Amino acid sequence: PTPSVAVDTTDLETLAAQAQEYLHGDMVRRNRKLQGELVHIKGFVDGVANGLEDSEKRLEILFEEGEYFTWDWEKTVYADYSGDLRFVENDEVEVWGTLGGIEQDFMDNPHPIIDVVHVELLSTDPSVPVQCIESRNRAATASSPAELQEAAVSATAEDILRYFDDCSGAIVRLEGEVSSTEYTEEMEILDVS
Repeated sequence: PTPSVAVDTTDLETLAAQAQEYLHGDMVRRNRKLQGELVHIKGFVDGVANGLEDSEKRLEILFEEGEYFTWDWEKTVYADYSGDLRFVENDEVEVWGTLGGIEQDFMDNPHPIIDVVHVELLSTDPSVPVQCIESRNRAATASSPAELQEAAVSATAEDILRYFDDCSGAIVRLEGEVSSTEYTEEMEILDVS
């Protein structure tokens, strides 16, 4: 669908002023009427998958609280985007895009689809890529375990995955728990103690 408003993707302030915020239920019930509208949501990534086309990715975003202050996974919105940004579970994101149709999951729960115009990652440490590149360079010339430990950068598993290209080859001291095999399958674990 084409947006029903002229979308200026170069100016975030204008984009934010044009976008409407709707509840999940409104985007489902009034979907035919709202298709093509510029919408804005903020929430947490529940999953990331490859989209319908090779260059496209799909975020599953939780953006409404359910009962007892938990996020309601039945009220997930699918946000299709392309680009170099890498997202992982629990990332906080802000999305602007055009509302598309509805897709049902395996439990027949309806999920609105947003064709992303702009997405921002709200929860990240922007210094991690630079630290990883510096660590990789120091590690390449290290001649002892002590020098390898000095070259280590502290980061979460999520940040390492998000900045995988920059952190590949870096010595990383993981912060927190690695609770998913998704993380350990993509990382080479090296014990320098």
